[in-house]
Formats: sequence, C-alpha cells, structure tokens
Amino acid sequence: MMPSDLACVIVFFNPDPGAIDTVMTLARPDCPVIVVINQATPAVVADLVALPDVHVIQNPCNVGLATALNQGLGFAFDELNVSYALALDQDSTPGTLLPRALANELLADHAGRIACIGPMLLDRKSANVRYAYDQQADNLLLPRTIPTSGTLFTREAWRSVGPMLEPLFIDGIDHEWCFRAYDKGFRVAVSHQTTMLHDMGDAGIRVFGRFKPIHRSPIRHYFIIRNTLYLCSLGYVPMGWKMSELLKSVRRFAVYLLVSTDRTRSLRLMCRAIGDGIRGRLGPCPI
Repeated sequence: MMPSDLACVIVFFNPDPGAIDTVMTLARPDCPVIVVINQATPAVVADLVALPDVHVIQNPCNVGLATALNQGLGFAFDELNVSYALALDQDSTPGTLLPRALANELLADHAGRIACIGPMLLDRKSANVRYAYDQQADNLLLPRTIPTSGTLFTREAWRSVGPMLEPLFIDGIDHEWCFRAYDKGFRVAVSHQTTMLHDMGDAGIRVFGRFKPIHRSPIRHYFIIRNTLYLCSLGYVPMGWKMSELLKSVRRFAVYLLVSTDRTRSLRLMCRAIGDGIRGRLGPCPI
C-alpha cells in the first residue's frame, strides 16, 4: 500500500468540541481526514479548518448522512485518488491504528471481491454487547450487510456499486448499499481481530436480561420505519431480510412508543412513515 493510499471520512452533526480529538488522532500525511459538516458551531468549524492534513466540507444545512458520506467518500476517491477510505460518524471512537489495520486485512484476505470491511462493533453504553452478524468464514465474517461507521470502502467497489442512496437520508443506507454491492458480485466483510466502540442508538433497554440498544427520537423512528418499508420494495434486497424486517417493524412500532421522548410525535411520525415508505416518498423528515 502506498503511503497516501488511505483516507478517513467523518460526518459531523452538532458535534461537541471533543469530536476534534478524534480528527486529530486520525489525521496524518499518510492518512488525510475529510470532515463533512452538516451542522456545527463556528468555533468547531474554525478549529477543524486549522488542523493539518484535514479537508473540511461544510454544508449550509443538514443534508443527511447519505449525502454527507457521498461528499466525503467522493472527495477521497476522486480528488485525493486514494484506494481505500474509512467512513465514520461522531458516534464512533476509532483507534489510531484502525484504518491501517482494516486495510491490511483487506489486502491479505482471499475470500473474493470484498467491497468493504468493518470492525467488530462494541456498544459504548455496554461494551460487552456486540453487533450481530449472520455469516462467518475462517478469516473474516461475511455477513449480508454491515453498519456504515467504521467501514473501509475500496475505490473499485465504490465506483462499481455507486454512492449511497441519498433520498434515504439516514437509516438503512448501509443495508441498501451492501445489498446493491452483493447484486453486483461483491461481498462485505467484518474483521475478527479489530474492534471499535460505537453508540448503537441513544439508549438501551433490557429484554430478558439482555441489553438492546435503541433510539428514542421520534424522527429516527420515522426514518427507520419508512426506510425499512421502502427497502422491502427493492428487487435486489433478499426476501429473507424483507420478511425478518417487516416482523421487526411491527415490534418496533410498539417498543418505540414505550421508549420515545415524545410518544404523541412518535405515533404521528410512524403512521406517516408507513404511508411514505409504501409510496416511496423519501427525503428529509416531512414533519
């Protein structure tokens, strides 16, 4: 791997000042960092612009995670011409060696056309909780989909599969991209050796003694329900995933009402999400 063949992309939305520490930890001449800002204070923006080996893309408003990732990954692959780019959001705590470790594993593996590789995610709220994956191989986990944050994308796959589906805005963009990658002959992988702390949801509940991360925000409830229903209409999304997620959506509807920060708004938004998802009305939250 050439010294400048790797970059990191971090998307920020109202980050706290500590987010700059993550950028400083990762940025170096052989691994520049592209920070895409959907919303931040002028002080945070000024501090980021002043950092060496950091490129800042500032949006005038919240354009959504999918669009922001496309901006950052597009800059990495098209402007910096790197072969590998690590995608992150502000809910992740990557180690300094994470980008290089994942790239080395990707280069050493011979499981086939790997579009992207991610670390094993540990929930920061309960570090013994790992993200569940459905398939395993000798050297790497080979699931159907993996979360976007912490994932190292290859330039070859990015150009072949295409960018994230921007109208989804936030939730489900990882599932959709991975399913599209599979449809084009690629696979996705998860490292056995590399882990990363990540906030899976803004809270957690215990079900039969097991910790389950969950979102309490009515707006996230809207996106999760809507985008799940929309993905179920796509031909390249596996039928098994569709059936499983439709059943989960019924449970989610009830659970989200229980944990919501505003139950009335969650009910209103999830009812709207059902209609929007079935009709394919995407984009930002309409309410």
